[in-house]
Amino acid sequence: MNRQSLVEKTKMSKFDNFVSLDLDKMAEDDNRFGRGKRIQRLKVQVGQPRVFRILRGPTESSFYRIRGQHWGIPVGHGNNNPPLACAKKHGEGLPCYFCEQVNEYFNSGDPRQAELARRMKTSVSVISNVIDVKDPLNEDGTPKVLIWQYSWKLFQEVRSYFRDADYGDLTHPESGRNFKINASLVSSAGDKGWTRYDLQIGAKPTELEVPEALSHLYDLDNTFPVKLYTYEEQQLIWDGSWDPRNSRPSLPLPVAPATAHLETKEEPPDDDDFVDSSVTATAVPKYAKSDDDEFETQEKDEWDDILSDDSDSDKQIEMKKKLDALKNAAKR
Repeated sequence: MNRQSLVEKTKMSKFDNFVSLDLDKMAEDDNRFGRGKRIQRLKVQVGQPRVFRILRGPTESSFYRIRGQHWGIPVGHGNNNPPLACAKKHGEGLPCYFCEQVNEYFNSGDPRQAELARRMKTSVSVISNVIDVKDPLNEDGTPKVLIWQYSWKLFQEVRSYFRDADYGDLTHPESGRNFKINASLVSSAGDKGWTRYDLQIGAKPTELEVPEALSHLYDLDNTFPVKLYTYEEQQLIWDGSWDPRNSRPSLPLPVAPATAHLETKEEPPDDDDFVDSSVTATAVPKYAKSDDDEFETQEKDEWDDILSDDSDSDKQIEMKKKLDALKNAAKR
């Protein structure tokens, strides 16, 4: 054997245990981190119905995830307060300090604290992968999978269809059905508006026109993870002693009085935060109106008492005025 052959053999033997590249992990990381740049959402404006299909992965036994979160609890010194998962809702028998304090605020007899309690109480939302039947593709031709975030009341209506044996699995790509949702403003008081959502189901099964969408679903668990804090950590967050976005707490920390919450100005959540985006004002693609006979209407009506967002700027101005008034009243 000549010297060159020996060298080549030696080089090959050095890497006999060289493991193969984990392409599945690469795809998982791309799905987990790459998609976080911008979440596309299904948004429903008043007078602009949308026809959509609920999507479910071939190996997924559920088409939804439920999130119970506390909004409006001041975190740190920033204006953008993130939602905080409710330990009572998501934990197995875990206590939730946030729920305890909200309950105390409700029963304090102080109207200022009662108003804050209404903002900070647990809000339950449901999230699903969907696709707009009339606008199913991105500009690059890939399936435009959307995240639909909707209220518990709407989920109960959706669930009633799934429980009806006459409809079957509404997420099946071959025998599923489309949904149509329409929003209408039914009443208003001051800067608040109540929106009614009418949900209808397709009168007959239809095949999913873009089956490739099932390969572009958001991983709901990774996209909307549940982060639970211990009871002691919740106390620190509530008292304003620790911002969980920055570092781990060093116990014990000085505790600020609970009345500090009355002096904290709350800003509207960012669009990318976990909110019921079905009422957020946004441009909706125009499409031909579907024949009403194509859909069946559920007999019972469901009402969503959700603040309408018809005028974001005016609403924010009025909200800031009210919060400033609360702040000044708390200082007296």
